Amino acid sequence: MCTDHPPSSANQPAAAAASAGCAPGAGEAVPATYGGAGFTRRAAPHEDDVREGVWWTKVGQVDEHGPLLRCMLSWPSPSLDAVDDPEAAHMLARPDRAAMRGEISALAELYAEEGVEVWMAEPALPGLGVAPPNFLVLRDLGLSTPEGVVLGRPTAPVRAGEPVFMQAALAARGVPCLALPRGGATFEGADALWLDRNTLLVGVGRRTNAEGCAQLAALLWARGVEVLGFPLPAGVQHLLGVCLLLDADLAVIDAERCPPSLRALLKHRGLRLIELQPSAELRQGRSNNGVVLRPRELVIPAGNPETEALLRAEGIRVLSRPMGACLAAAGAMGCMTATLLRAPGR
Repeated sequence: MCTDHPPSSANQPAAAAASAGCAPGAGEAVPATYGGAGFTRRAAPHEDDVREGVWWTKVGQVDEHGPLLRCMLSWPSPSLDAVDDPEAAHMLARPDRAAMRGEISALAELYAEEGVEVWMAEPALPGLGVAPPNFLVLRDLGLSTPEGVVLGRPTAPVRAGEPVFMQAALAARGVPCLALPRGGATFEGADALWLDRNTLLVGVGRRTNAEGCAQLAALLWARGVEVLGFPLPAGVQHLLGVCLLLDADLAVIDAERCPPSLRALLKHRGLRLIELQPSAELRQGRSNNGVVLRPRELVIPAGNPETEALLRAEGIRVLSRPMGACLAAAGAMGCMTATLLRAPGR
């Protein structure tokens, strides 16, 4: 039991030592371990420990557009080979693991060329066995904060085992895992976007439920972060699919599916909106399922020339890489990439 009132002892450290059966003799100095003169207390908060990166590995972000410094990808799991029913696995077609591996490898090379440190998660671990098929969509499995990563808790039963592998991958790298949604809460990281250091946008729908949003808000409240929830329309997987924050004053949105309340907020905060109209590129090509590398620079799936031209006309540097095999699993680089460390944007 914790109390603010000291025990009724003239010499608390000595009393503690005596209770342990090793009290110092008369006139002897009290050892530091019993609260003597050499005992000191930590003054710095946990966030400083993470920022210093001495014991914990440095992670964290406060926006979606600052220079990406560190991320995590996963090699496709061997369990993909056993997927005979794509619908049951929440995929769009039978997966081709070898082709997926080639796409993930090429994406990792691009990140490295752009100065991003890439960690590769292994989908098979001693004591855990083989990861579920969707342990590839890592953005869903965590949210990076300045104090560490909040683990995701996917809604679909077929994905229930994935956070175990994500936690193991992060722990092996010394990354602090802050929390896991509890009770009936569900939360997927692709539903959470950092608008700025004090504002987190959360899509609430089939993947992240209201309880998950509320638990996230309670966790981040102590950091002074306001969590704003937005209802997602039918047909939308995640908030990331309807909004890409390219800079402090610029966003790309799905014109048809962006929640009106989110559109209003972005405009109120002074963001200019590039609106993508419904098209084959947007719906099938996932042309907005990208990763921002630094302000006004991003990588999107190849095969979307009209979207690339539109973004370049807006002064955006656009890179692209093939994602056809990963798209069969209902995701592209935006879904596959867990962004762990960003330098604050402008």
